[in-house]
Order: sequence, then C-alpha cells, then structure tokens
Amino acid sequence: MNRRMPLGEQSGFSFVKSQIEDGTAIPFTAKATAPTVTMPRIKALTTGTIPSFLDAILNIAESDTSSSLDFYDNWVYQLKMLGNKTVHFYGDDTWIRLFPELFDKADGTTSFYVSDTIQVDLNVTRHIQSDISNNDWDITILHYLGLDHVGHLGGPESPLMLPKQKEMDEAIESIYEIISTQDAESLANDPKAKGTLIVICGDHGMNEKGNHGGSSIGETSTALVFLSPRFKSRPVLEKFKHVIPEQRPTVMSYPVVNQIDIVPTLASLLSFPIPKNNLGKVIIDLLKTEDEATVLRALYLNAFQLGQLIGKMSPAINKYVIDPLSYVDDDSDACGKMYARAVMLHKQYLSTKTYEYADESLKAYNKVCRERKSSAVLRLATGWNSQEVSAMMPHWHLVALSLGTTAAVAINNVAKLGKRQAVDVYGTATYKIRSVCSVVEGNVDVKNTVPKIYNTLLSMELIKTLNQVQLGKLIYNYSGASLFVLYALHYVIKRSKLMSFEEERPSDNENSKLLQALLYSVTPLLILLSGTHNAALFLVFLLQYHLLKSWKSYLQDKSPLPSWLLGVIMLCYCHASFFMTGHSNSIASVDLSNAYVGVEGYNVIVIGVLTFISNWSASLWWAVAGWSLVTDSHEPIVEMSNKWFSFIITQSSFFSIALSSLSISVTVLREHLFIWTVFSPKYLYQVAWNCLFHCISQVFLGTFIILFSCNSSTNQERDEIEMINPNTEE
Repeated sequence: MNRRMPLGEQSGFSFVKSQIEDGTAIPFTAKATAPTVTMPRIKALTTGTIPSFLDAILNIAESDTSSSLDFYDNWVYQLKMLGNKTVHFYGDDTWIRLFPELFDKADGTTSFYVSDTIQVDLNVTRHIQSDISNNDWDITILHYLGLDHVGHLGGPESPLMLPKQKEMDEAIESIYEIISTQDAESLANDPKAKGTLIVICGDHGMNEKGNHGGSSIGETSTALVFLSPRFKSRPVLEKFKHVIPEQRPTVMSYPVVNQIDIVPTLASLLSFPIPKNNLGKVIIDLLKTEDEATVLRALYLNAFQLGQLIGKMSPAINKYVIDPLSYVDDDSDACGKMYARAVMLHKQYLSTKTYEYADESLKAYNKVCRERKSSAVLRLATGWNSQEVSAMMPHWHLVALSLGTTAAVAINNVAKLGKRQAVDVYGTATYKIRSVCSVVEGNVDVKNTVPKIYNTLLSMELIKTLNQVQLGKLIYNYSGASLFVLYALHYVIKRSKLMSFEEERPSDNENSKLLQALLYSVTPLLILLSGTHNAALFLVFLLQYHLLKSWKSYLQDKSPLPSWLLGVIMLCYCHASFFMTGHSNSIASVDLSNAYVGVEGYNVIVIGVLTFISNWSASLWWAVAGWSLVTDSHEPIVEMSNKWFSFIITQSSFFSIALSSLSISVTVLREHLFIWTVFSPKYLYQVAWNCLFHCISQVFLGTFIILFSCNSSTNQERDEIEMINPNTEE
C-alpha cells in the first residue's frame, strides 16, 4: 500500500488521524470490487449490489441517463422517504444523474475534466459555511474530485497530493466543528436528541500510476471512517479502538470490510429499511453498545433481508439452507454430498481432535480431488490473476514481436559494418532493449527512466554540445521532441548504414510519398497525446518502419511480400506497440491525463476521441505506417486496391475470430471467479480494438485515405503526361 494513502503514515489527514488516535473516530479499510471507477462504486455504495462492467463504459458519458437508479432500491431513497427528509448534494454530478429527483438542493461539478485540481473542490467547499451551517438539512452528501484528478495527473507521489490531502482534512475539520456546535445546541434543548454521523469514504483507490479501474490492492482499498462528536460520550468505543482479532484481515492496521457493508450498517444506525438487493453485512464494530438486543436485531434484519433475496434469486436453495444433506441426490450431487460430509467431519475434528476423524476427512477430500481432475486443469489454465497477466503480456509482445523483427533485420546486415560500428550498434541496441524492458515491466518509474533513455543518445554528435538543462527543455518541448526524433533517426540510419540492402532501389511512388508525409505529420501529434516519456519509443518505431520498408523493397524483385503477410506483420506491430507504451488489458491502464491536451472544457465526444487516440497512439502510428507500406510499389490503381483489400481482409479476419472466440469464452465462463476482474476487462478492450481501432480507423478511414491517395496520384500522372504530350488538335 502507498504511504500516501489517506490513513497512511505520510498522509495529510492529520485531524482525521488525531480523532482515530483519541478513539472518537472508528476507521476501516473498505474493499471495493472491480470495476473501480466512479459510477459503479457509487451504485455499490448506495444499493449494496455489485455493479456490472457496462457501468464502466457509461461512466465516461456525462450526459448518459440510462444508468439512473430510479428503479433500484437504495439508501438515499429510503432515508429521504423516512419522514420526508431533506437531502442536499454538492460535488461530482454523477450523483445527480443517478438520483435525478431525490435532492432538494444540488450543485454538480464535471468529473472528467482532470486538469482541474483546484476549482473543482472549491465549488464544493464553499457550501460548507453557507449550507451546512444553516442546519436546514437532514442528509448532506459531498463528493470531492481533486484527489482523484491529482492522481490521474501525477500519481500518488505527485507533489500536489499532500497539499490536496491537507485541504480535504481542513474541510473535514470545518464540518466537524460546525456539527459539534449544532449537536451541542440540540442536546441542550432536548436531552434525547440524536447526534450527527459523519462518514468519510473513498469510492476507489489508485495504482502506482494514479489510475484506477482494475483490481490491484491499491485500487480496491479505500479509507472508511465513522466520525461523530457524540462518540466522545461513548467510552466503550475507546475500549474497542485498535483491538482487532488476530484472525481478522487488516490493511494499514485497520480492519477490512466490504464497501457494500456500508449500506446495511447505515440502515441499522439510522433506522431505515435495508435496500432489498443489498449483499452487504452489518459492521457490528459500530454497534458495540451495552444493549445486546440492538446488535441482535441488526443482525436479524440483515439476515432476513439476505434470506429474502436468496430465496427470490434461487428458490431451490432454501432446502439446502434448512437441511443440507436431506435433498442431496446420490448421482447428480455426489460431490456436494462428499463436501458436506467433509465439513461435518471437520467440525467433529475441531471438537474431538482425534486422528480417526482427521483421516476420514482427508479421504473424503482426496476422493473429491481425484474425481475432479478436470477442474484442477481448468484452474491451472485460468488461475492467473489480472495483475500477473497484465505484467507478462507487455514483455512477451515486446521481445517476441517488436524487437525480434528489428533484431533479425539488423543482424542480417551487421556484417556490412566496420568492427567499431558493429560494436556501437550492438551496444546501443542491447542497452535500449534492456531500458525499454525495464520500463515496460515496471521495474523503475517512468519519470526516472526517461532521462536514462535519452542519455543513451548523448553519444550522437547531434546533441553532444547540450547540457542537461538544454536536453530537458528539448525533451519536454513537444515540437522540439518531434524534430529531435526525426533528426536522430536520420543520424542513426546514416551512421550504421543498416539501410544498404542494395545499391540501387526503385524510388517510392506518389502514393507512398503522400502517405509517408502523412505518417511524419501525425508523429508529433501522437507523441503529444501519448506523453513525452514515449518519444524514444517513436524513434524505435521509425527505425523499425524504415528497416521493414527497405526489406520489403529488397524482396520486391525476388519474391514480393504478400499483402496478407504484411497485414499479419502490421497486426503484430500494432498490438506490440500498444503494450510497449505501458497499456494492458486492465481498465486501470486507461490514461486520462493526456486526453485534455488543448481542451478548455469537457465535451464527451471530444474527450472520448482524445482518450482513444492517447491510449492507442502507438497502434494508430503503425496503422498509418501500414498504409504507406501497402502502397510503396509502382502498380496500377486496380492492383493497388486489390492489395489493400487483401491487407484489410486479413486483419478483419483476425479481429473477427478474436472477438468471436472471446465472446464464446466469456459466455461459457460467465460463472468463473475471474469473470469481472480478467475476462470482462479483456472483452471491453477487444470491443474497442474491433470497433474503434479496426472498423473506424483501419477500414473506413484507411480505405478512404488509400483511395484518395490513389486517385490523387493518378490525376497527377495524367497531368504530367498531358504536359509532356500536349494536345495539338485544332
């Protein structure tokens, strides 16, 4: 866990931590479930249910209303209907979309303009003194966005993180002081008056890069604190503070509860009905009173609600709850019967501790294992968690696809170099491969690795005279970085002479020149949207592109490269580059920090397009490179069209097979343990690959550009012929 977590050692929540130490606040670590993005988490926090991954898609659509909770039972509705309570809300406008008719006062802020870390919170804080002080409310919900935005921009170690946490701590302290005064006045007027409860909770955490959406411990662990001025008059809470059973899991020394447990807990504390679809359980730590009947009643109501829910979802399961062994069929439910038998033997073993029962229990389990070898094989095949898959995928693609192709071409031509040049090429290539692998595998921070990557280029005569300050300005200046990449590529190619496949090669036709100019034009834009730390990778991409182009020209006279094979190669490059830039099949790897370049406000279409381009920038670069490689030979427009359609049909076949296979797998394994953490994120990514990348970018846009370039080239050639052979007819 990160030490900057709200309840961590170096967090800025000094007031909250002081209340915890004094025993006047009860802390927990609330575990969220994937997808760890705002809208699904709010649904879980208010309904007690586990949301679907469709909510992760709808999360980005600010104007979407299909995700409203009008037809879902939730504690906001139950509490408002309890005596017609007054509910106020200030903050993330996602709440207003989910509960459009429930708030008496509301002031929403746009949640996806992540570049704003100041005003987005000031718009919420200004309501503390003006609205909370009025005491004309029963429930007030404040949803701050600044911490999340700071995380997206700079990660948990951002220099803005600690000041932002201190700002949030001051806001909590202000609310606490106002409520303390109000509760004291109420208690003076009515000795039986109830106090006010403050619940401090995060909807999700963040990973080491500041993103979220996956299921890592940093993304699923959120702070949960129950705070009230009236806790000072309950010494039983002080006795209970920090006394945690040894068997109970903890994070940051605080007991772990499920995030959905907040729903039945609030229902028990505030005496309103538990939402009927709730799956959480009451946090009995908050019910440590001398009245045991209160605790038993809360547990009974929670158990009754869960029993009603289970009975409606699966009526047949009720018989197993009453008598687990009486309804078990010998043929169809043999495994269940053996399991129930093993559980019974374990209970007997715990009470008698005899070796005889232990042996019988072990034999029962062994029998189950022998008869279920296929399940064990399936577990081995699908048992990796999403973090292991995400960590290994970039390494495989990087070594096997991208660097493998470059190394093969370079080794084939290194014999033409002098000894000193060969040593230089091998040394530089080895260092670059190791550096990029370190970045992809996450062994070092990207921000600390960027200077190291650029330091390998200091041996070039182009930048020998630059000092570190000048080099930094060059790197972080977008236009300068783009020119640097192009000039460095030219220097490397000229120095190593790796492009000398043949002494004479046919020159590119007009189609290829036009598309190559397009490639060079979009490179600075893609570097800008991808992030300057990926500029060195685009240098590698350009080098690979020219090597591949020269190799294709070299084979032109001997054995031309088939279009379908070129389509497969480009497909590999597109996927490899996607993982090389730090992305994976986890929603947490979706980077929003570069989606607001040049944008002054939030627009769902513009931000959606920029988000796609910034995350698929490397793949889009190779897509444009593929267009240039398809049209780099002198052929009639008909033949060129046939080559293009062969190229695109090959890729369409792959994407169709991939999506179909994945759809079947998701359907068959819909009850699998990892369906929400591994399969669903991968399925969403595959849909994005098929629809956004392939259909829109490759098929429609690519076909339009290819046909346009072919027609432009044909018209230009016709004009040149007319200039050479003018019409002499009178």
